[in-house]
Amino acid sequence: MLTTEFRLIAFFVLTSASHCAGAEEPNQEQVCAQVFCRAPTTFTLRLDEGTAMDFEVEGIPIAFERDVNLFPGETVKLSVTIEDGEIKSLNYDPETDDVTEAISVRFSQNDDEPYGMMLVVKNSLKRYLRYKAFVAVPDQDGFIYTSSCPVGPDMSAFESWPHPISHIILTNIHFVDVAQDGGSAELTCE
Repeated sequence: MLTTEFRLIAFFVLTSASHCAGAEEPNQEQVCAQVFCRAPTTFTLRLDEGTAMDFEVEGIPIAFERDVNLFPGETVKLSVTIEDGEIKSLNYDPETDDVTEAISVRFSQNDDEPYGMMLVVKNSLKRYLRYKAFVAVPDQDGFIYTSSCPVGPDMSAFESWPHPISHIILTNIHFVDVAQDGGSAELTCE
């Protein structure tokens, strides 16, 4: 069983990477007073045929500022707050699915061996998106940076891994400006 405390600490460490230096770090209670946080939930991750790992989480936000925090089997639709032409925040409301300017994210595990993972990010906005992705792998401590690709306007990006992942965090979700001719280093996968 993985601990919620470790996951929560990792989430706040990673979200602080996208904040300005010197800003006061929010604690769990402050964050959950502002945004939707998970109720106690148990997730199951299949490690191989006949072996699975259950882990409990609670009080962890799905979206906080420009970051998204997902566990296997979750699909969320996030409304986007834009100020001065830039993404200010992502918002998750479990009571509404009627969002026109949104980013949808699905994190799932393959049903068949080798039990790898799939991330689908759908961008219904009119500009390219970029983000950094960090994953937690069951046999390693901490989070590991993993490459990601930009997501075009009204398009989806598909990322996959050939192994189980217990938790993924997408951080610093922001717009990417594309040169007039479409050629931009910001559009490469990294």
